[in-house]
Amino acid sequence: MTTPHGAPTPGPNWGGPQPPPSQQVPPGQPPAASAPAGQPYPPPPQPPAGAPSPGGIPGQAPYPTVPGQPGAQPAGQQPYAGSPNPAFGAPPPAPKPSRRGPLLLLGALGVVVLLVLAGAGIWVAATQFGGDGGGGGGKGRGGIGTLKLAWSMDLKKPAEGEPNNAYAMLGSWMLDQTLVRAQHDKVTAFTLADGKEAWSIPVPQGTTVCTTSPDPADGVVAVVYGPKDRCDQMATIDLNSGQRKWTVKIPFRVMEPDIPLSDMVLDPRPVPQVITVGDSVLVYAENKDYDREIVVYSITDGTRRWGTEDRCSFLGLNADEKTVVVGQTCLDQYAVLGLDMATGAEKWRTSLTKEQEVDRVLSVSPTILAADEATGPGNLVVLDDAGKVMHTIPRIVDNVEFAKAGPDTFSFPYLVSDDTLYVQLDRKIDVSDGQIVAFDLKSGQVKWKSTGHTWKPTMIRIADEGLLALEASPNDGSVRLVRVDLGSGKVSDVAQGPDGVINAFDKYQMYERNGTVAIMTAPWTPLEMEKAIWVLRPES
Repeated sequence: MTTPHGAPTPGPNWGGPQPPPSQQVPPGQPPAASAPAGQPYPPPPQPPAGAPSPGGIPGQAPYPTVPGQPGAQPAGQQPYAGSPNPAFGAPPPAPKPSRRGPLLLLGALGVVVLLVLAGAGIWVAATQFGGDGGGGGGKGRGGIGTLKLAWSMDLKKPAEGEPNNAYAMLGSWMLDQTLVRAQHDKVTAFTLADGKEAWSIPVPQGTTVCTTSPDPADGVVAVVYGPKDRCDQMATIDLNSGQRKWTVKIPFRVMEPDIPLSDMVLDPRPVPQVITVGDSVLVYAENKDYDREIVVYSITDGTRRWGTEDRCSFLGLNADEKTVVVGQTCLDQYAVLGLDMATGAEKWRTSLTKEQEVDRVLSVSPTILAADEATGPGNLVVLDDAGKVMHTIPRIVDNVEFAKAGPDTFSFPYLVSDDTLYVQLDRKIDVSDGQIVAFDLKSGQVKWKSTGHTWKPTMIRIADEGLLALEASPNDGSVRLVRVDLGSGKVSDVAQGPDGVINAFDKYQMYERNGTVAIMTAPWTPLEMEKAIWVLRPES
């Protein structure tokens, strides 16, 4: 079916998810009956007065997760019209997921890496730590909790002639009862309790997933897909039911010829950025004329609300429910704009220097820009609510640069909560084991560097009780869940995990919900890795 540009196709044409073909337990997983019920972890120390409350900005396009940003930052999709696979109805809806803030910087246009992050999705988890029924488990060494491997799933290897990224993770979300993973040919939900397939939705024949929105809006995510040379269609999916809501044609540019897909680990198509936030879906894409467009659709029915085109070149973008923040470069003039999410009208505009040229928009409220220079690590630029520049923060602390989130050297893990930015430093022998650094956004100064790590940490999320992170041993692959005090940066153990889980030197997307920890391989995962998912649960 051909859909006019901007005219949504209603959901029924796509159908529902495919039921699981057989309720088989994934490799390395115990029977469902053996999964123990969790018990609370040891209570954390009381947070200091004035500790930041949970917060976050929508993630960013895949990138891709890496958002963490709106949110890449970097999903699956349901059968579209013309899909050869009939639908058999959806499973009972699961509880709605909580809103998430971005952890990882997401990408923009062109060849994209999904990080989800996180902002762009980034990689953060939902719910307050230890809340909503609690988590945790039996006591391990030193009185801390113990995490056991509940189940895992093998990472399927591409067959001869298939692209290297055929089974790479292109989006993931953790809900109360399911873990959802997207790849090029489908999106699948697995039951958290035992790893059994809850539902799976194949893509239409002749198309593959390009990217996804890293953060759900009321349980809804957007999926961009298309044929092998373009990303020209978008659909929304309700993660609770696995149902597709609507599809619409979006701006696109055809991939340059003579790029061998089989040799690529990342997607060679011009991949847009997509954000789901509030009642809107925002697409940031390059069109046939090589101009970059911003188009906003209603998340309810796909109706186009407004669009803007900029021949001067938009650079970097993020959004919350009220404001779209985007960088702009026109000849030798550099600026950052705040646009009204409802209408597209310009709310404010701030001129920038060449050194402040926007590469990424990490968050909207507070507004934080990543400005990258041709040489050196670049800077972060912090703006006030009116768009005025407050501080410039070098992306280096004590001669150690921020850790990289993936192949894109300008992407790095981060979390934002109220007036504090949390980043991770790179590993540097005898100097840094990858400590977490907190910046005061009001002053632009370092508040603290984390102390007391046993192994290199990976940030997961922020709660009132502290910043939750997972440490991985470089020797035996064992993991430890830790909490970083928001006032001092001091690390305390929460739960000890099993050996042989992950490689401390690889990148992963991590979630924690009610004590259950999910670890997923990143989009650029080396092909030699064996597992796509690990789920750790507190020992009873």
